[in-house]
Amino acid sequence: MGEGGRGGQGGIRDGMQFSKELGTRLRAALGMSEVCDALVIAVSEETGQVSVAMGGQLERGVSKERLTERLNRIQYRSAEKKAKKWKGWRRNEKA
Repeated sequence: MGEGGRGGQGGIRDGMQFSKELGTRLRAALGMSEVCDALVIAVSEETGQVSVAMGGQLERGVSKERLTERLNRIQYRSAEKKAKKWKGWRRNEKA
């Protein structure tokens, strides 16, 4: 059971502790970022404020420029990993 007896309002998984100031979306974003390898983007319905979570770390009030930077960094890393895998295959090819 979540905080204050409200089901679904506490941690996403057992033992996870969140600040009481975080709403459901931010708690969910943090929880998802803890259990998967993703950048989770949450947008406040009330204020339109963008927050991102990755690896259990939350960044609030993210600007358009900062979000673009974070996404580009992930895309670049992903492309770099694919290139390394491809080079590995090429080295092992027989002529």
